[in-house]
Amino acid sequence: MRAVCLILAVFTTLLFSCSDKGKKTLLPDSGGQPYDVVVVGDRDSIVYQYLSQDTPGLPQPEPMFDVTEIADLDKLPSARLARNIIRVDINPEVYTSFSIDYSKNINAEPQIEIRLHAPSVSILKEAIENDNRLASLIDIVELNRAISVLKRKNNPKADATVRKIFGCTMYVPADMTSSKVGRNFVWFSNNATTGMQNICVFTIPECPLQRLAEKCDSVTKINIPGECDGMYFSIDKEHFRLFHLSAIPSSTVQATGLWEMKDDIMGGPVRLHFIKNKVPGKIVVAMAFVYAPEMSKRNEIKAIEAALYTLKPDPVQERNKTRNYQQ
Repeated sequence: MRAVCLILAVFTTLLFSCSDKGKKTLLPDSGGQPYDVVVVGDRDSIVYQYLSQDTPGLPQPEPMFDVTEIADLDKLPSARLARNIIRVDINPEVYTSFSIDYSKNINAEPQIEIRLHAPSVSILKEAIENDNRLASLIDIVELNRAISVLKRKNNPKADATVRKIFGCTMYVPADMTSSKVGRNFVWFSNNATTGMQNICVFTIPECPLQRLAEKCDSVTKINIPGECDGMYFSIDKEHFRLFHLSAIPSSTVQATGLWEMKDDIMGGPVRLHFIKNKVPGKIVVAMAFVYAPEMSKRNEIKAIEAALYTLKPDPVQERNKTRNYQQ
């Protein structure tokens, strides 16, 4: 887990500094949906099988990426416009070990082309199975794209509510026009009949990491009740996974897992970010969850998870706090 977090930290630092900020070139738009990947020149479907593993933190099996294999880009020119392209090059005369590099916006925008180099199929297979950089890189590229969209298309009223209540800035998706405000709690939703997406922001007392889910439940029990008495939103403790995001100052800890409605059959994926609040002894929690029993959930949860990465202390309030302290 530490190795995975380190890889995420390194690539997040690299890519957040050069995220796609809207089109600035004459390149055509890239094609495909988020998490679509075209793999060129794969051997024995090594890359395909690796990228098609189950996505962690979902209630049912869904592949990490939707992968299309092709032998040669020249035989399918339209694939050059794909949003994510991986080229596999195996050549014992050129390479002595496995390596990976990438370029952005070669034939379309936004686009990333990743190149995998190896001297043999066996070395490629071993490297892919033991190196998390490939999946992490595509994941973070897609995350940056989603954040870029949020910066251009968000709900200013919801953003202002978060700033007023919690002293933090955050980009809330534009289609989340339904809301509920409680004591140190706000809930935004697109209120969709299919694929309902939700974001909640609230505070909990500082506590040991192993008690974070429990503290969140104490808030959601009050603010997200079910249809009948005794029913309430709860985090499934068995699937609750924590890790640190040291490369993102606004987020100290992230969690993935599943949620359930106590004494009901509702549930789905949940993602949480925990950051230190300006109020001593308090933690701000940003939580994204999806209810979509009739459809796949990977893209639904990842799209709103991007909003959690935009949560950070309001720099204006932070400056005022520092100025007041100095006075």
